[in-house]
Amino acid sequence: MIEQEYLACAIRNPMVLVDHPISAEHLESPLHQIIYHAMMELGQSFDAALLTNKLWESGEQEASNRVLGIIADCNGVQANVAKYAEQIRVSYRKRKTQEILAEGMQTLDAGTIIRQLMDIDSGETSHETNIREAMGQALVEMEQASESQGIRGITTGLTKLDEHLGGWHRGDLCVIGARPAMGKTALLLHFAQSCGVPLGLISAEQPAYQIAQRHVASIGKVNLSNLRNGRIGEQETQAVITANHKLKDYWIYERSAPSIEDVIKVARKWRHRHDIKILFVDYIQRIKGNGKMRHEQVGDVVRSLKTLARDLDIPVVALAQVSRQVESRQDCRPHMGDLSDSSEIEKEADQIITMYRDEVYNEDTKTPGICELGIDKNRHGYTGTVEVQWIGENVSFKDKDFWS
Repeated sequence: MIEQEYLACAIRNPMVLVDHPISAEHLESPLHQIIYHAMMELGQSFDAALLTNKLWESGEQEASNRVLGIIADCNGVQANVAKYAEQIRVSYRKRKTQEILAEGMQTLDAGTIIRQLMDIDSGETSHETNIREAMGQALVEMEQASESQGIRGITTGLTKLDEHLGGWHRGDLCVIGARPAMGKTALLLHFAQSCGVPLGLISAEQPAYQIAQRHVASIGKVNLSNLRNGRIGEQETQAVITANHKLKDYWIYERSAPSIEDVIKVARKWRHRHDIKILFVDYIQRIKGNGKMRHEQVGDVVRSLKTLARDLDIPVVALAQVSRQVESRQDCRPHMGDLSDSSEIEKEADQIITMYRDEVYNEDTKTPGICELGIDKNRHGYTGTVEVQWIGENVSFKDKDFWS
């Protein structure tokens, strides 16, 4: 009943959402969550008619009818709206505490229970700050970057790329686009095995055992075909041992065409249970988003990944497919405008990197084994091209400077 009274106040006075804010997840009723989302999308200028019409046109007829019921049944006393909002938050904290404790009884993992209980209030903190506080935070970031020799974020494992990006940054979404056969999955796995922190990988493209094989080939410098065909000698066996020792705190979610809701759910679980520091996604166009048109679905996925990076305070590095139209050009190097369903990707991504290997298109190339990483967008500074070495037999990458 408290939730309905709060929503009644907000319907009559949309400024309630600004003056006494809550989050959609604080609401227990799924219908109330839908109504709240619709209110936020409409902004500060809406009324009951606009709200019910929006919900109805969005296919949320039950939620639309609930709005009419709230208006009819609730007083929505404006003088009490602060108390409504606080009671909603208190009820949310109680529900979450009960859920965490119930789950904890199954896992008996005290550390996870404590961390999750502490995280309950993480969304309650203010998102406001003043410029002096912001300047202080910026100074701390600069000092820490100086102490780490300029690499403030998580390393990519490629020296020149680290120099230009500063590593992967918390809260950022980086999208890496390429045509098939360029090695984009291999590049993503290189980043994963190089980062040195707990990580999660969403694989909509390959099963987990194939990912493991690729890591073994790359880390052990052995031929991937030998591993796949069962030609395992002493070198391959040692490579498995080495890879198993190196790849710690690494979780994989393998599912063909997962929904974006699946991705969000598992990423949040990994963050709470395993404290992952970075999330890798293979790849955007294979994840099912919301919307009728394909570009709407891709846009929903990209926006959700960006929001996830901000909410979990981790970098999200996601692969994307490049349109085949690039192959009809004389110069097949892709640009960020060539990303399939690219408008939302261009808008939401903090960094966009494209991949190109000339030997894929030209047998007599003058740059065999060279992969060009085009930094087409970078909110932190440098744009341009970084060249790295591609080693085909064990599907891996190295700094170009290490090879001659």
